[in-house]
Amino acid sequence: MVMSRKINVDFENISIGQRIRLLRREKALSQLAFAERINRSSSIISKIEKGSMELSPLISRAICEIFRVMKQWLYTGEGPMYWPEEKQTEDQVTLAKVSEAAIMYKALYRIFAEGDKTKIGMVRAQLDALDPGEKKEG
Repeated sequence: MVMSRKINVDFENISIGQRIRLLRREKALSQLAFAERINRSSSIISKIEKGSMELSPLISRAICEIFRVMKQWLYTGEGPMYWPEEKQTEDQVTLAKVSEAAIMYKALYRIFAEGDKTKIGMVRAQLDALDPGEKKEG
């Protein structure tokens, strides 16, 4: 588990892109990892962070829901950065879990698409370990 780093910044005097960069860095995520979590490309995240592309409502919503960020903070830098714990609904928890599963499936797809027998063997061994009661037919 990655520990969040605490960053002291005057959030009201920086751009939306800079706030997204700070959020991403606080979560210790690369642009690619951050983009995958919200189902976007790293080039889009790069452009938003640099200010050469506006933040769309869909991307804003994904960031707020997946990272539990307050919309007001994202757009203005005002108020708390994160949702209070009680604000997280069952749907939001499910969305976060689905997002994590999508990342895992993308990684598995790449491994099998590459055809790397060593990596495929490692994945199969881990899957077998999840259900040790199932016997293979030999």
